[in-house]
Amino acid sequence: MKNQLRLKLLLSIFSIVGFYFPSYIKCQVPLNILVGKVYKEINEIPSLKNYKIAEGIAIDEDISSKTSFILITNGSNEKVICSEYLGPNSRRILAIQEIGRLPKNSKVIMSRCRKEQKDNGYIIAIVETTPTAYFKKVKKAWIFSKESKLFSEIPIKGIDCINDEFDNLL
Repeated sequence: MKNQLRLKLLLSIFSIVGFYFPSYIKCQVPLNILVGKVYKEINEIPSLKNYKIAEGIAIDEDISSKTSFILITNGSNEKVICSEYLGPNSRRILAIQEIGRLPKNSKVIMSRCRKEQKDNGYIIAIVETTPTAYFKKVKKAWIFSKESKLFSEIPIKGIDCINDEFDNLL
């Protein structure tokens, strides 16, 4: 009798797990397998088919002007792709950083941040939006390394980002 109850309990647990989590598990593709992919449109990549480009910006410090950050979103989750321009109809993914769901009154700033008041176009940050010339409330930040082709999380102390919309707020 006890074994039958245990079996029923285990089956119930497995049924719940199997019902609620398969779509979540199916969607979790390791981001590093996307590195090196060449694409024309971001939604051509199967694991990013539900994503759209929210904005993009060339990295200021890149002399060749071939490297850019692209913010993509599926409406609830955001990622930043660092990509290289290969030609009129193709780009290559160099690195990708999971941002996740943005907190309320927050946005992602790409290539418009400073560390200790020194411009650094390789920084991306999640900032709290404020009606000021610089966003000083940085919640999280990463820096892209040209050498390793990776994003690394960095301490937020001393980071601020330009509010490109500030002139429109006046």
